Amino acid sequence: MPRALLIVDLEATCWEAREHRAEEMETIEIGAVLVEPGADAPARAFQAFVRPVRHPVLSRFCRELTSITQADVDAAERFPEALARFLEWIGDPRAVLFASWGEYDARQLQRDCRLHGIAYPLGRHWNLKRAVARELGRKPAGMSTILAELGLALEGTHHRGLDDARNIARIVQVALGERLGAFLSDEAAPAETPRPSPERLSKFLSLVLRHRAGDFGLAPDGEGFVALSELVAVVERHASPRARREDVLRLLSDPGQRRFERRGERVRACYGHSRSQPVVSYAAVEPPETLYHGTTPAALAHVRREGLRAMGRQYVHLATTRAEAERVGVRRARSPAILTIRARAAYCAGMAFHSPDPDHFLVRSIPPEFIEFPDA
Repeated sequence: MPRALLIVDLEATCWEAREHRAEEMETIEIGAVLVEPGADAPARAFQAFVRPVRHPVLSRFCRELTSITQADVDAAERFPEALARFLEWIGDPRAVLFASWGEYDARQLQRDCRLHGIAYPLGRHWNLKRAVARELGRKPAGMSTILAELGLALEGTHHRGLDDARNIARIVQVALGERLGAFLSDEAAPAETPRPSPERLSKFLSLVLRHRAGDFGLAPDGEGFVALSELVAVVERHASPRARREDVLRLLSDPGQRRFERRGERVRACYGHSRSQPVVSYAAVEPPETLYHGTTPAALAHVRREGLRAMGRQYVHLATTRAEAERVGVRRARSPAILTIRARAAYCAGMAFHSPDPDHFLVRSIPPEFIEFPDA
C-alpha cells in the first residue's frame, strides 16, 4: 500500500486559444511534493525545468501565463533526463500514489513519454479535483477557487509547478485531513467500478475519435481509422466509469449504432471530426435529389448570405430525412429551422458529397443558391 501521496503539477508549452494545439504540448516544468498522512507539511519537494523539442521557443502567452522564461528552458535538461532524475527522487514508485488536480497532468506525462519513446513509469492516478469536490459536497472547481473557499491564500506563483503542487497539498491537508491514510488505501486498492452505459461510452469514443485523438496518443490514418487495440487501451485507462474491451466490442457490434465503423482491427468515427484533427477522406458519392439540415433560427440570416459552412467541423452534415435533421437540430435550438438542400443540383455543379452511413451525407460547404429556406 502507498505510504505517501505524490502530488504532481506540470507546466507545458501552450498558446492562445485560437492557436492552441494540445497534441503538441510538452512539459516545461515538473513540480511535485510528497505528502504523508498525519504530517503538517510535505515531506519533500521536487522541481525541474524541462527543455521542449517540438517547439523550443516559448510563446509569449506561455511565458506570461507561467512566468517561465526562455532562459529557464534553454538551460534545462530534455524530458528523458528530467524524468529520470524525478523518478530517482521518488524512489520506490510502489510507495506513493500519483495524484494531481484533474486529469491533465497524467495525460501530459503520458504524452511526453510517447513523444520520447519512454515507458510510462507511474501507476494508478488519483484525481484530487474530483476527490476534494466529493468531500466538500460541491462540483469540481479550479485550485484557486477551492483555496478561497477553504480560507487559504494562494502562496507563490500560480501556474508554476512546485508552487501549485504545494498549494494542492494544503488543500488536501485541510479537506481530507487525518483521513488521508484511509483515502490512500481506498484509492490504491483495486475495486470493482460501475460499468458505463452504452450511451456514455459512445460519447467518450466520440470525444476521442472526433475531437481529441492526439491528446490520447492516437494517430488516425487518412480515413480517420485508429487501431482497435490502441483505442481499447485509451478506454480502459480514461473512460469513466471504467470500461473494458468487451464493452467497446459490444458497442461497435450494435447494429443500431451509426457513429462508428469497424473494419477488421481498425475503428473510426463515421463523421463529426473537428477541424483540429487530421483531415478524414471519404469516397465521393452521388447524393439524392434532396437532403436536409437543421440549424438555429438565429443563424438563418448568415446562411442566406454565406451558405452552409463546416465551421469547427471538417464537413457540413446533411440528413436524408427531415425527421433526422430535426433530431439533430434540437441539440442547438428548441425549434430548429430545417433547410432543404438541393443536393443533386449542387453535385452536378461540382460539389463533392460523401456518405459515411445510410442516414447522413457530408459536404465541405453548400452555397446559398442550393438552399431552400423555411417560410418566415
